[in-house]
Amino acid sequence: MHAELSGGGPSNNLCNSTVTVGEHLMATETIYVYLFDEGVDCWRPIEAVHEGEDKYRIVSVNSNPEDEHREFSAGDLVVCERRRFAEGHGLVAVRRA
Repeated sequence: MHAELSGGGPSNNLCNSTVTVGEHLMATETIYVYLFDEGVDCWRPIEAVHEGEDKYRIVSVNSNPEDEHREFSAGDLVVCERRRFAEGHGLVAVRRA
């Protein structure tokens, strides 16, 4: 499912999931990354760990990289900005930190 910034979108940007990083259990949040080659502006909701201020480390792995071309990948540290969707707000990755 794709979240479109100009069309339908998320109603909330927080997720109650966790991920293990090394020996630490970290809470994750849902952020959105741009998808290339979709024909329309399209964003994928993915999981990331908040690392302070506006920086997030992406932890979601793209399980279908041949078919889905994401602007950012697992392990990337990105800067996120809150953006307005049609149905609420969400954090969108805008550049590498």
